[in-house]
Amino acid sequence: TYRFKPDTIRKLLRDARIPYSEVQTRTALVLPVLQTKNGTYLWEENNPWMAAWKVRPYDNELTPMIAPLGDLEDTATITARQALALNENALYEIAQRYSVSQVIVAHAFLQQIDGEDRLRVRLINGFRESGNVDSLDELGQFEGNEQFAGTYRQGPATNEYIPAKVGEIISESWYKQPSGNFPTLAERSIEGAIAKYAKPWKTRTLIDHSASALLSVSAHYRSLGEWGKIRSALVSTPLIGYVQVRSFSRRGAEMLIQAYGDPTKLIVAMEAQGLALWSDDGDYWMIATPDAAREVQRGSRGKGRGRLGDAGSEDYRYRPASFDEQGEQPAKTEQGY
Repeated sequence: TYRFKPDTIRKLLRDARIPYSEVQTRTALVLPVLQTKNGTYLWEENNPWMAAWKVRPYDNELTPMIAPLGDLEDTATITARQALALNENALYEIAQRYSVSQVIVAHAFLQQIDGEDRLRVRLINGFRESGNVDSLDELGQFEGNEQFAGTYRQGPATNEYIPAKVGEIISESWYKQPSGNFPTLAERSIEGAIAKYAKPWKTRTLIDHSASALLSVSAHYRSLGEWGKIRSALVSTPLIGYVQVRSFSRRGAEMLIQAYGDPTKLIVAMEAQGLALWSDDGDYWMIATPDAAREVQRGSRGKGRGRLGDAGSEDYRYRPASFDEQGEQPAKTEQGY
């Protein structure tokens, strides 16, 4: 195990003007499903694909993942067939059990041809808390050496990170080696699949200290708990130099934020923290939890800048998020952190 001094390393990279990334996505649960001509395996003891995912932790990756326990409750929650069919209810239940916002189905399709193990690995977005859930066709039948049946939509083909929708293939790769040592093949393919999955995320979250921008941001929240979540996400993100709270009330806060590099990278970083960050015009930005963001956007649709105000009034006027809807004036502050 190697442990670095984070502040020292950050300073070294910043002074050398070397872009780097350390922003992690939210932890995802991986369901390793192995398919061979003999059957499909998930919780079975003879599933070496599951065993390979449990060899080492993947929580220090830019895209951290965890493998399930495989106990009786897991086996009662979802089957291999349900995982590959992307059964919405079963995937939701397993996500709730592990308190994760994303479930990835790691589908390994193994064939033995001419003395070789040939493995195709697909990481499929099975469940995503903030994604759109679409209906998917049921799993097709496996026949001989034909490609595995089933309906999946191909994910982003470019090197640009876009949060995957349910059913999208977020990584796909092929491997082969002489038969007889599947654990080695499995380990190599897992490393490759994770690296391919993480590459677009790394590109989108690179921190470039050679450029920065000052953003005027309105935080919208419905409770102190939501405000605490927003504040914690902002201060823990390396893409942000500082946050200055200029005013706040029970429903919102006005902030000035220094963001390094392209401000759109901050959108991705906040999404990873379970928050929505957006701008209607590129000048004024808003941040909220997904549910609060939908309320703000519904209330402000077609009403100018889209900041929080009296959406029910015909005489809609711009108000900062920190203006209390009951008429209370915002508290003034110059708190920085």
